[in-house]
Order: sequence, then structure tokens, then C-alpha cells
Amino acid sequence: MGSLGGGFRAWLEVETAANRIAMTASKKPERITIRKEARMAEEKILTKHPLGKSGKNIDQKKYETLKKAILSALRNKELTHTELFNQLNKSLKSKFSGNISWYGETVKLDLEARKIIERTSSKPQKYRLK
Repeated sequence: MGSLGGGFRAWLEVETAANRIAMTASKKPERITIRKEARMAEEKILTKHPLGKSGKNIDQKKYETLKKAILSALRNKELTHTELFNQLNKSLKSKFSGNISWYGETVKLDLEARKIIERTSSKPQKYRLK
């Protein structure tokens, strides 16, 4: 009876180890595949900063959406920071997934660094197309 119990324990250990290996082997490739698919689906852009600080890697589609909205808001007018971001929130509220303020600030700084928009020297400062 004692040897039967030991044999059973040995069989259980082998079976458990085999199950762990099978589960690990089946899970790893799935995770890698998902990550590859996610990376391939997302095109990224490295933004610039007007003071030379490091930029941010953001999704290309989000960048383009914010860029279009900022340029549209500044077309033929100058806006303060508050006015610009009120306009962005109003125009993108239901169409944008993500923090409009954070992405907006990142893209605004990039457009300044690329000399597409500029700040005025007036008080309060305003933004305009260059």
C-alpha cells in the first residue's frame, strides 16, 4: 500500500508538471502574438518640444486628430490657452478616446517646435498660425 501511495504521488507530480508545461507553452505564444499585433496596429510619432526637452511617443492617429483640431481652431484667429483648449474639448469631446488636455498640450508644443504655430508677446499670451 505504501509503494502504491508513492507511485501515485510520483504520477501526480509528473502529471502536474506536464500540465504546467502545456499551459505555459500555450499561453506564451498568444501573449507574444497579441503584443506584435498591437505594435503593428499602432503607428507612433515622436513629438518635439520648443525648449528642446524630450518629446513624447504618441499614437499617430491621435496626433493627427489633435493637430487638425488645433489648426482648425486657430484658422484666422488668435486664441488664449484657455480658449484654445475649450475649443478642443468642445470639438473632440465625443470623438476622441484619451485625455484631450494631455494630448492637446503635447501636440501644441510639437507644433510650436515645428514653427507651425506661435505664441504672441501680448498679455495674455495667445496662439496663432505662423
